[in-house]
Amino acid sequence: MAKWIERIKKSCYYIVPILLLLTSVIYVYYSASSAPLDLSQRAEASTMKLTGEAVSQKTNDDKPEQDNDELDDTSTPEETPPNDYSQQEIKQPAQDPNTTKKNAISHKQQSKPNPDKPSTPNTTTNTKTKPPKKQPNPQKPETPKDNYRVVDRAEEANRYFVTTIKNNEVVTEPAYYVKITHLDKDLVVKDEEVLINGKAIEPFQGELLLQEGKNSIRITVLYQEKDKEPFYVVQEFIVHLNTTDIVIQTNLANKVVHEEQITFVAQAKIGKKKLPLTVEINGENKQPLGGATYKTTLKEGENQLVLKSAEGKLHKEERFIITFNKEKHTIHLETNLHDQRVSQTDFSFYAQASADGTKVNVQVKLNGEVVSPTKQNQYAVTLLPGKNTIQLEGTHQAEQLNKQYIIFYQDPNGSEGPKEDPLAPIVVTDLVSGSEVQGSMKNININAQSSDGSTLYERHMKVSVNDKQLSAIWTDDEKTSYRLILQEGENIVKIKVQDDNGRTTNLIYTVYSKLAKEDGYIGDITISVEASTIGIPYLIPPTKVPVYEKQEGSILLDKLLKQHGFTYSNTGNIQQSFYIARIAKPNMLQHVAIPQDLWDIVQKEADYYSETDYDVNSLGEMDFTNGAGWMYSINDVYPNYGFSDARFLDGDVVRIRYTLYYGQDINGFGGLGNSYRPNWPKEW
Repeated sequence: MAKWIERIKKSCYYIVPILLLLTSVIYVYYSASSAPLDLSQRAEASTMKLTGEAVSQKTNDDKPEQDNDELDDTSTPEETPPNDYSQQEIKQPAQDPNTTKKNAISHKQQSKPNPDKPSTPNTTTNTKTKPPKKQPNPQKPETPKDNYRVVDRAEEANRYFVTTIKNNEVVTEPAYYVKITHLDKDLVVKDEEVLINGKAIEPFQGELLLQEGKNSIRITVLYQEKDKEPFYVVQEFIVHLNTTDIVIQTNLANKVVHEEQITFVAQAKIGKKKLPLTVEINGENKQPLGGATYKTTLKEGENQLVLKSAEGKLHKEERFIITFNKEKHTIHLETNLHDQRVSQTDFSFYAQASADGTKVNVQVKLNGEVVSPTKQNQYAVTLLPGKNTIQLEGTHQAEQLNKQYIIFYQDPNGSEGPKEDPLAPIVVTDLVSGSEVQGSMKNININAQSSDGSTLYERHMKVSVNDKQLSAIWTDDEKTSYRLILQEGENIVKIKVQDDNGRTTNLIYTVYSKLAKEDGYIGDITISVEASTIGIPYLIPPTKVPVYEKQEGSILLDKLLKQHGFTYSNTGNIQQSFYIARIAKPNMLQHVAIPQDLWDIVQKEADYYSETDYDVNSLGEMDFTNGAGWMYSINDVYPNYGFSDARFLDGDVVRIRYTLYYGQDINGFGGLGNSYRPNWPKEW
């Protein structure tokens, strides 16, 4: 045993040095294969890591955070879903689905050359270069590397631009239209970016496609003021799409009002399907004036409004409290005006006002035109057939006088035969007895008033063709529209209007119909697209086009615009509630010149106006002013229904016109259902 121990000891004397030598060889081999350690690189890596952490922290907050002295970091908007900077896969309405999507602002800034780094010869900057795959935060666009100031607090951001988005609203259809209005005319918009659920939409043409549930919308605008550094303004919104539950849509809110009467809209839907809605005001059921419009008289104090709807096992109820506080008026008005019906065109009245013993100047308007007194406080006017509006306006300190009276001069063509009851409703329609129609459809308009001038709506009317009762296409404060379905030959149209007191007017008309040709052709119309209010007489000059039996006006308009190289965005769809929101064509607005006399009135009336707030490549809602948009007339009458409900007849003249302020500049206020907005003195 001792001999074996001695042998092991001797072996260790040789084995240990060999192991040490082998270890040294291995260490030298691996050290030689690695680059030498560079402390400067370690320092740079450490700096990059810290910068990355700062950017990540900045962009991972609920809002982008700036220098501590510029922003309050306590505000926390809704989260934005993860962003995908790859090619946009969701097809947005009115956009080319093959267009490559990119971050319109952040990525353009990334493509700017670095002044501290020499540029590579023969290299062209490409603003469409895809962004890096790795982002500091996939939920939001990368913070621009130019270090421009960012404004993202709501109360500050709203000073620069506003949108049509209602934050946290619930909608039932995926197509969602957005308009951005820039408020400061001294600022130049250098770039604009719209993201929905993290996906950049470019080119943004006004419509977004919502997904079921919560949708995040982020709008970033890069502004620059003359000789100053650019800066970003960011606003974020949440819009919910619910296509499976009952949704009650209304403009009601808990509030205090000072007017005894209020008008509101309310409707219930599941997806695109409209549901019956029960409206209770202080425990009493309320019927709509027509469509989704309601009008009610409030009691002094609190008024409870309850909206209820049901479908199968689904139930929905919403409650509102509206408090009516009657204001004490100091302006005292003396006049013999009142809503009435007259049988002569010459009409005279007096009007004067005072406040605290001081005379208040009163401006009198007849159908929107200023009337001068014939002598002190006395006025004499000539009425038009049908409805006339007399407006009395005045100001005393902060108090406004604004009274309106409706005077009806009986149009002898408004009915057939005399009325036995002098207080019966007054009915005016564009239907002419004995007229001939090519085809089986004709739309008509009916304006009905009670003897005291109150508007009568669809619920007051019964309209029938050959004893088949019809439903209205649309009803509002101005008129109610119906579509007559005619048979070949003679058709008897009956119109019965009954006011709330039971007084009735009955009218009977005869209309003759000729069948369309075998291919459905019923004749030709003349149609044009006009923007004379901004100095461009025609975008599409008067053009004769064929019309066919039962053809929706929206289909005809779609074809016309495309034939002339225009694209468009719209609300509704081609078969229902179709409304042109915007039309577009490269460089279509090269020669904008708004008439000065029109612009002078716009500046007095509009809440927002700017001669530079438009895109040279398109024209649509809220360009130039808050009341701008597209309207249309048929034979100089502005319908209150959308283009999809229009049915044109042989010989019709259709004008699609751009208005700067709710149709008042194109003699079209009635098309919006707003009889309280008189037309302006001339038509531009």
